[in-house]
Amino acid sequence: MNVQPGTGRPVVVVGYVGVTLAAVARFQPAGSVVYVEEPDVIRKRAVRAHLDGVPFVRDLIAWEYLRPGAADEFFDAHPGLDPASVIPAIEYATPFAARLSERYGLPGAGSGAAAIMRDKIMLREVTRAAGIVNPASAEVAGPDDVAAFLAGRTGPVVLKPANRQASVGTEVIHDTGDVAAAWERCGRQDEGIFVPDRPMDVRMLVEEYVAGDEYSVEMLVRDGVPLFTNVTGKRLYPGPRPVELAHIVPADIPRELAALLGSHTTDVVAATGFGTGAVHCEWIVSQGTPYLVECAGRLPGDGIVDLIEAAYPMDLLRCYYAMMSGADVTAGLPQRATGGAAVHFLTATPGLVEQVSGVEEARAVDGVLLVQVTVEPGQLSPAVRSSWDRAGIVMATGADAGQALRRARTAADLVRIDTRPATDRGTLLVIGSGLKVYREYLIRPIRRRAEEAGLDMVLVNNLRPTWQSEYFDEIVVADVFDTRTMREAVDRIAARRRIVALMCWDEPLVLDAGLIAAELGVPGLSEAGVQGCRDKQRTRAELTAAGLHQPAFGLTHTVEEARATAARIGYPVVLKPRAMGASIGVVLAADESELDDGFRVALSASEVDPGPYRACVIVEQYARGPEISVDGAVHKGEYLPMFVARKQSGEEPYFEETGHLVDAADPLLADRDLMQVLTRAHRALGVEDGITHTELRLTPQGPLIIEVNGRLGGDLIPFLGRTATGIEPGEVLFDVATGQRPHLTATRRMVAGIRFGYPEQDCVLRSITVPDAAPGLVAAAPMAEPGALLRLPPGGYLARHSFVVCAADDTATCLDRLAAAAALVHLTGDPVGPPDGQTPFAMPAGLLDVDSEEL
Repeated sequence: MNVQPGTGRPVVVVGYVGVTLAAVARFQPAGSVVYVEEPDVIRKRAVRAHLDGVPFVRDLIAWEYLRPGAADEFFDAHPGLDPASVIPAIEYATPFAARLSERYGLPGAGSGAAAIMRDKIMLREVTRAAGIVNPASAEVAGPDDVAAFLAGRTGPVVLKPANRQASVGTEVIHDTGDVAAAWERCGRQDEGIFVPDRPMDVRMLVEEYVAGDEYSVEMLVRDGVPLFTNVTGKRLYPGPRPVELAHIVPADIPRELAALLGSHTTDVVAATGFGTGAVHCEWIVSQGTPYLVECAGRLPGDGIVDLIEAAYPMDLLRCYYAMMSGADVTAGLPQRATGGAAVHFLTATPGLVEQVSGVEEARAVDGVLLVQVTVEPGQLSPAVRSSWDRAGIVMATGADAGQALRRARTAADLVRIDTRPATDRGTLLVIGSGLKVYREYLIRPIRRRAEEAGLDMVLVNNLRPTWQSEYFDEIVVADVFDTRTMREAVDRIAARRRIVALMCWDEPLVLDAGLIAAELGVPGLSEAGVQGCRDKQRTRAELTAAGLHQPAFGLTHTVEEARATAARIGYPVVLKPRAMGASIGVVLAADESELDDGFRVALSASEVDPGPYRACVIVEQYARGPEISVDGAVHKGEYLPMFVARKQSGEEPYFEETGHLVDAADPLLADRDLMQVLTRAHRALGVEDGITHTELRLTPQGPLIIEVNGRLGGDLIPFLGRTATGIEPGEVLFDVATGQRPHLTATRRMVAGIRFGYPEQDCVLRSITVPDAAPGLVAAAPMAEPGALLRLPPGGYLARHSFVVCAADDTATCLDRLAAAAALVHLTGDPVGPPDGQTPFAMPAGLLDVDSEEL
């Protein structure tokens, strides 16, 4: 974005809230506001693009403000900023804004009060000590703690995180038999684009369920004294998730109850030592007694600010900004509403959205201010588990709160969101299974998500099912490596089932699967995208044409063409098949003397490819630098990185991968140049929806893409990412396959690595044992069975006999653990001589399907 010139002391707003831009523009002069936002959120929400050209915005500062000490670091890094005020725009910004206000000597909540309000466990302890009524509660570390708390009570309990927002991870539990599943569901606290990718600490709280009417109190507070008070009435969605369905301003309650709620909120302000700012305090009134639910040191969300401004009327946002700058705003604050206003959220039956209608009719209802639908045809509408899952919003005004709610509800009822009915189940089609040790950890969460969405799962695979039967509703056995046979099998399935999503993670099948997805009209890489990923020659051409840093290259069919191309490019060169994976057939030729043998190796490997790219070799300039790979999701053309893997390779001239390492805190995830290269590359290739595995070298000239694969990474890299970050790649795959934008927030901050075992020389394997336990060992398994012939390059590829996966808190410890675990692998084998030079190349036998091994 362009930095706007400004005069005077700026207002610092911490956290980007796009819906407030128009309101702030009513009173903030040009160049008067500096936004502070997390770098990951800036990237994921395209904040710079949204703020670019907004007249009142002076600058956007990328700052990891959720880290401890971040406000003090910011103050020391910006001594000349001299703001007029610091405004927390979102819940997670409140501690940073409070501390920053203290450092600049400005009005604010106070860092102590902000810390108490951000932590529901601490808030319970502090306010309970002050005599404020709270539900009985306890901090819990696992399902057993929840079950013990529930067992001692006669009614249900509420399980929720102590430090999240928008009802994320909150659920009502009625029975001890439901605890384990509820704990697992509540543990999924991903807020996607609204939070940074690095893990957020998770603390869980269980408390007694209080039955009663819910309200919130909104206050403007100066030096601990309330200047303005409003009480909002609430309606919740039915079911175990306490998510708001409607808000009513002012609450339609007796004045005595409104005064009591205001008084109790003032007590919370005093108990926490809150200074100056906005307070949004939630209460449940049971048999006349208000119970504190939670309290936030910020303005409310969910459109409540707009409701207050419409019902009183007043310019609440303007008054708040002025008060935080030290102005006297008491003259502009009304004491009583003159009308009513209400928000009613839209509901859609979970499933695939087919059609949205009635929006214009809803907007025509008297008093309606806003109708906005947030789902669209082709998108999967989830069950409402948090505020982020609601399907839209309707806002209306009236002579009083009751009329406003009736108008909002009438308008909401006119909006029709048609989804597939449960009796017309859609089908998620998976082409190619892979082996249990490599794929079950992906399929398990996919199956869970499919059941939640009411989708059947059908597998088309070339082998008869074994372990797969547990996860699929139907399995069709067909030769998936023969295009015609596989397409005929899919056609037969499509004739009797409604296919709404398609997945494929096997490199040889990606092209056909991508083309079928395009023909079926379901989310996929796109025809151009899958061809651009599968064909390495096309990848090079498209990326070069887009101006991305690429090596010189040429497509060759004969050794003579290869020699000429290498002479033009200059040695050393890399020779590779046009469309193979796993570094099969990839050879380095240091000079002309190594060119012919390298060409024969690459050509022989390419001839195994059953697709249209066989029997040709790409010759390209050798790129120097460390090798990495990035697994990322693509939603409607938007590239979303998941995790970075650092690659370990064998000795040249071959490029066999011997291991990978994934660090949840890898600084490359925040590397702007790398992310721009990935974004531009996917745009150039035309990738629309899916998951990709991009391999790169970090050259002195910048990141250079080696290839883009239209699938999840192999070599258990997604499993490493899951172990290190907590991101569930199966769920991400389900999201993009069903047209949803995935949530990619890391919930762990670890390092995970894999080490593959290779024989010292070509051999016939006789026995292999792997360790059951070792420091940091996450998984270990054989990768070949007795009797298998293991040949090292160039006589063979993927001569792996085993793998070990370890995790640790840091890279050095993880590498040490991998070495120690690998040393515990024992094999016996009979050496064999070199292969006959005329023997045609054969694909590796693949991994051993270890049915007893679970990841």
